[in-house]
Amino acid sequence: MSAAKAVSPRARSQGHASLCRQHAAYRPDQAWNLLAEAEFWEYLADRALAFHFKECNTAGSSDLAKSGVSSDANDTRWETVAAA
Repeated sequence: MSAAKAVSPRARSQGHASLCRQHAAYRPDQAWNLLAEAEFWEYLADRALAFHFKECNTAGSSDLAKSGVSSDANDTRWETVAAA
């Protein structure tokens, strides 16, 4: 597995956002553009995290359906958090 695939999409997006903020500190003439780009990367990181949890919740609910166990919304939420 290559190093690029080992980094999660969320971590990669947060890294890009951090770099944009650092560049904005050293380039005041482009700060507004770089800060806007950093906000965009943070948005993508949040979307990646939401997608990850949606996948986890979907997989968890289908496993419960197969086992015949009734699910409690709070139990599913805590299982997802523990798995992350």
